[in-house]
Amino acid sequence: MKLVFSRDLDLPNLGEIKKIEQAYFGLPLPNFPKLFPGGLGIWIFLALFTIGIIAWPIYYFLYYRPKQDPAFKLSQENATKRQQMLTELAKYA
Repeated sequence: MKLVFSRDLDLPNLGEIKKIEQAYFGLPLPNFPKLFPGGLGIWIFLALFTIGIIAWPIYYFLYYRPKQDPAFKLSQENATKRQQMLTELAKYA
């Protein structure tokens, strides 16, 4: 079985719909940092030698948290913008 999606090219306001679509998919993607860079196994191994116990909190507070907050904020802004775009798109349906 095969699903085929197509768009009628004779739709009224197709140009406006395409602009909204491009803006929707053109929003920047948030760059969330990794909580355990390199993998959890490496951090567990380093914790056996106390290095991980000292290094991970330093990484968390100096790198992860400062980068997580802007990424989360961008994600929320994108969700708001996408909802506005979908509302605007509904008037063409």
